This record gives sequence, C-alpha cells and structure tokens, in this order.
Amino acid sequence: MAENIFTRFREDFVHCTICTEPYNEPKMLPCLHSFCLPCLERWARNSHSRSFSCPKCRRKVDLPRDGVCGLPHNFFLVSLMERLEEINRLSNEHQDYNCNICRNGNDTMFCLDCKMHICLRCKVTHDRLTRSSDHPLIPSDKLSDENYLQSVLSNQAPFCDSHKKEKVRYYCTQCSQLACQVCATVSHQSHQSIQEVERMVPLAKAQLENLLETSKCDTVDARKTLEVAKKATGEIESQISVLRRKVDSHYDKICKKLRSDKEKLTDTLQRIQEKQSAPIRNIERDVSDWLNAMENTQEMTRAILQQNNAWEILQMKSELVESLDRLKKERNIKRIPTRMTEIIFEPAKLGLVDKYQKRAANESERTSSWNLFEDNFVGEVSPCILL
Repeated sequence: MAENIFTRFREDFVHCTICTEPYNEPKMLPCLHSFCLPCLERWARNSHSRSFSCPKCRRKVDLPRDGVCGLPHNFFLVSLMERLEEINRLSNEHQDYNCNICRNGNDTMFCLDCKMHICLRCKVTHDRLTRSSDHPLIPSDKLSDENYLQSVLSNQAPFCDSHKKEKVRYYCTQCSQLACQVCATVSHQSHQSIQEVERMVPLAKAQLENLLETSKCDTVDARKTLEVAKKATGEIESQISVLRRKVDSHYDKICKKLRSDKEKLTDTLQRIQEKQSAPIRNIERDVSDWLNAMENTQEMTRAILQQNNAWEILQMKSELVESLDRLKKERNIKRIPTRMTEIIFEPAKLGLVDKYQKRAANESERTSSWNLFEDNFVGEVSPCILL
C-alpha cells in the first residue's frame, strides 16, 4: 500500500479535536462526533445548562440524566486505539522469536491470547488444550507487518468487559448488544433473538452499505445547493459593491449639504443587502451544518466498514443507522435559482441635484433632499431574490 493505513488512523481518528491529544475515554454525541470525557465535561460546564452545542458541528446536545458520563462510549474508537496499541507493542517489543516453552525452537508462531512464541513441536500440545485450542496464531516474522497484524486483529473476537476470560461471540438483536457465552445465558436468558456474530454481520454490513450508498445522492445535492448559495451571496455582494461606487460618484458632486443624504442612502443599500442575503445565508448555514453532519457520519461508517471488525460493526450499527436515517429525514434543502433577479439601482435617474438646487433658491421652500429621495426613489426600488 502507498500509505500505511494506521498512519492515517493515528492522525485522523484517535485525537480529540478539543485538546488535540489521544482520546481519553471518548464519548460520542448524537451527531457521532466524539471527544474526551474530561474535555466534554468542561465544555458542558461552560454552557450552564442541561444542553450544549457540539464543539464541531454546533448541533444541540441534550445531556442524559447522568450528564456527560451518561453519553455512550465510542466503541469503535476505543477498540481501534486498543488495536493500534497492541500492533505497536507487537511490532516493537518481540525481537526474540525463540519458543517460550522449550527455548529451542526457532520456526515459531506467536499466540495472541497467550502472548508468547510457540514452535511447531510445542504447538501440538498447545492446540490440544481445551482452553487454548482456539487461540489465534500468527507467524513470528509477521509481527513487524502492521497491515498484516491489522487484518488478523480485526477479525479477533474481543473479550467481554464483564467476564474477562470469555470472548464476545453473540449478538442480541432485541437489545442491540454484543454478548459472551455467559452474558447470553444469564443477562439475555429470556430473549429469543440471540444470534452468532458471524450470522449477523452480513446483514448489518448490507444495511450500512445500502444507507451509505443512498446518502450519496443527498450529499451531492446538498453540495450543489451550497455552491449555488455561495454564488448567490457573492453576486449580491458584487452588485452592492458596484452600487456603492455609483453612490459615491453621484454624491461627490453634491455640495456638503447633501452628504448626510449620502449616508442615509448607503444605509438603505446596506438594508437591501442584508434583506437579500439573509435568507440565502440561512440556507447556506443550514446546508453546511447538515452536510458536515452527514459527511462525518459517512466517514465514520466507511471507517468501520473498512476496518471490517465484526464486533465494531454490530456495536456501532444502531447509532449509525439512527444517525443516517435521522439526517435523511432532517434534510430540507431550499432551492436557489442559479440566475438571480438583478437589483436595480440608478442614482443618476433621480435628478436629486437639480431638484434640490431649484428648491434651495427659496429658503422658505427648501425641502430635505432625503424627502426627495423617498418620493422619487424608495417607492420605485423593490429588488428581490426568488427563493
């Protein structure tokens, strides 16, 4: 591979964006962004309420009853960090490949569960023992190959948090939880939906891949709308810039008395700009926030599918499905025409200077040029943008 996959994962996935350090007890928000538990606790305290905005995408987060501690752990990140740590340890610490049992064998394999090298002769005894018969073995000379270790470790069943010696081999569809043999027998005894992990993974992968594929069209559409929104605001700003120059040129020819009118007219232009830009900017902001949330969910889904770890896929499936479905339902993108209605503004047609000079000849009939502006201009200009 041109790029070691773990180099990218270390840079992109295992660092908190608040403290920029490796994750410390990563907690996952409903938008699927994850942060260290201590970082989120400080962030939540600053909000002084039971809710806060995601530090990355600004989506509102309502805290559970237990506060930040009640937020779900990011199983994928925890598992990935443990796997990266294990790969780093295996690739750097095992330099002596002699058999740890007989001390003589050189052609050895490494047992990932026993954490020792075993020669082919000792492997016969190792495999006969019930407690070690299913232990994963890899050639010792492959311990320096990170990509090989990744492919092996990704397909190893993790040990149960509650029963440290039992591996997680079952999935309860009723609870959406992984379970070891003891958990399946005790905690999920009354449930009729306990399935082996190997049977559930293809269904979970197919569902995630289908949702990921159908979300692509929404992402493309959102990007197009965002581009149109940015172009529209740019056109408005460009037109307003030209009109401001016209206003400057027009009022530079008027005497000092009329300079106050220039400021009022400029304020009017500002209001026009704000009025026309505001709805498009709102669309731009909403679409951008939605797009960030969708792309983050897609990136997390792709990473989990790329890792191809059965337990991570099942552990994260519910959150990913819920997030993708929710984002698809939340999507409500307004259409913005590519051709905007031109803002009409021609100060030269107002004839303000001539009208003002005629009335200024008679002090008693002098009228504020702003009144003239209102009579001759404001009523005629009604620029609009069709949304």
